[in-house]
Amino acid sequence: MLSPAVVRAAEPTAPGQVGTISYVSKTATSVSISWSAPADTGTLSIDDYLIQFKIAGGSWGTFSDGVGTGTSTTITGLTRGSSYSFRVAAVNALGQGSYLELQSTVIPSVLPSAPTSVAVTGSFATSTYSSSSRTITWVAPDDGGQPIYDYKIEYSSDGVSWIVFSDGVSAATSATVTGLGRGIEWGFRVSAFTVEGVGPSSEFNWIREIKSGIDFSCTLTTSGLVFCWGANNYGQLGRGATSTSGATASQVQGLTDAVSMAVGPYHACVVKSSGMLSCWGYNAGNMFSSGGPSFIASPLEITSLGVVQSVSVGSAGTCVVKSNQKVYCIGAFGTVLTMNTFTEISGITDASNSISVGGNHACSLTQTGGVKCWGDNGNGQIGDGTSTNRSVATSVTGISNATSISVTQSSSGGYA
Repeated sequence: MLSPAVVRAAEPTAPGQVGTISYVSKTATSVSISWSAPADTGTLSIDDYLIQFKIAGGSWGTFSDGVGTGTSTTITGLTRGSSYSFRVAAVNALGQGSYLELQSTVIPSVLPSAPTSVAVTGSFATSTYSSSSRTITWVAPDDGGQPIYDYKIEYSSDGVSWIVFSDGVSAATSATVTGLGRGIEWGFRVSAFTVEGVGPSSEFNWIREIKSGIDFSCTLTTSGLVFCWGANNYGQLGRGATSTSGATASQVQGLTDAVSMAVGPYHACVVKSSGMLSCWGYNAGNMFSSGGPSFIASPLEITSLGVVQSVSVGSAGTCVVKSNQKVYCIGAFGTVLTMNTFTEISGITDASNSISVGGNHACSLTQTGGVKCWGDNGNGQIGDGTSTNRSVATSVTGISNATSISVTQSSSGGYA
């Protein structure tokens, strides 16, 4: 007979229900869930969890995730836009516990994509087009698995500041934007709403600046893209090849985040949002890349420079200003200064971001409004009252409150 002080150990059993089950995240074709281990393990260790799912109106199926004791998983291979239920049960050596079901269903879906083909319609002869209104249309985007119930319509006069047009809630793919200022060029962009939130805006490439070289031009847009057209014999259009000139503008390959641009006679450079410099085009004589090919037809990131603040290019070469207010150049600045790699220019430690490269010399604005130049000086282009070539940045005499600097170029050299 057992002593009254001795208690028989509980018999092992199958585990109880898992403690909780929660939705974690989803994509267009998967759902991630997590759960807590059961409080009652049946006195045995948990060996596995069974995960089941079913589409609305369907039967339960088991998700094959192998054997493991982890308390989370991602169920893949689901149908976008369909409603699913999920449940989990614990397993030990003696069997399976009862399932605990996620209380709410989940629909695999993501944000809608951007609308496309945004266009202004109508003419002054119709009611849809007036001096203060425009009717716009667009093509509905991929809805991401949830119905689109509204669109956000924005308009801008500069591509930087955008105004939201209040037109109520509608899934229509056209709208008449009213209240526009007269005599102003307006741009429009559209984004879609679903229960997942608002998707990205339609692409709108507002021109930030246009610059020209010899027989080619480039434009930088507010969205960070660069488009070039014209001659391409040196790869200056950034198309990846030098074979074809461009009678229409085409996007420079691989650039999506340019914030400033410089265009020289036969090459071009941009500063990207990361601060890195990328250049393409004519590189004979190391115009922007040390030891590189003579023609570089796709943007080349100059990693050796690190982050730069601004850039200027000319037939002499390329110069940048860095955050330490120093200037670094590569190229041949006349007969007095040839640099095969980006090299610090002596004599200037307080450069502003305004810098300009010409044919045989270059100049930079200083933080105090002065101007310093270097390179050939046979025509007095350094501005120091002499015709002595300068390998060191030399102050221009008589300037103390300048706000910008520009150096022009000619067949015989560059002159400020």
